[in-house]
Amino acid sequence: MKGKKYRVVAAALCAAFLLCGITTTAYAGGGEEWEDGTGGPEWEGLDPVEPTPAPEPEPNPFTPDGQGTMVDNATDQDGKEFFTIMAAAVDRAHALAGELQTTEAALSKVSGLMGAVVDYAKARPVFDGYKAARYSKKYLAEHEAELATYRAARAAMNELLGGEKLPKMDALKKQRRELADKKKALYAEYRQAQRDMREAVAVKANIDHLLGLTNGRTDKEQTR
Repeated sequence: MKGKKYRVVAAALCAAFLLCGITTTAYAGGGEEWEDGTGGPEWEGLDPVEPTPAPEPEPNPFTPDGQGTMVDNATDQDGKEFFTIMAAAVDRAHALAGELQTTEAALSKVSGLMGAVVDYAKARPVFDGYKAARYSKKYLAEHEAELATYRAARAAMNELLGGEKLPKMDALKKQRRELADKKKALYAEYRQAQRDMREAVAVKANIDHLLGLTNGRTDKEQTR
């Protein structure tokens, strides 16, 4: 009788131990699952969070370095802006051309005046002799070429000076050197401006062509 009682108590302890083991295993597994496979009522009605896509950069028809390299997404507005750049390049080339012509004219005037002064100085003694000979026909016949040079030099000096006082030869030489240096520098700038203008015109033509293709595709899509 006593042995049967011990067997009943031992069986009850084993059953309790097994129940505790099953409950612990269920808890370790993350709790009770619902029939639809979700993790429980705390997730009910919530949608999974999706990552926010990064914003796409706005299109720009030029490269960041500002050199005017063409890409495929030029627009009408960009074409208008580049037309302003092209117009500036053309205006600069024309302005340099005008300044170069003015400098060349001033240099030519100074050089001509210096030449006239030299001819005048060489022929002046001959004219003084002709005057001392009381404008002798014989003297004139003997020195006709020198006297013609004297008259031409004097007329050129009067025309170039325009009533102003004749500068000294040293001042004329200095002015000619300065104008020659200025002409050289302007010519170098003008050559560079011409290259910039040709490049701007070429890129502008590419933009116009690209915009024409883009507008053509847009018109076709609208027609469809």
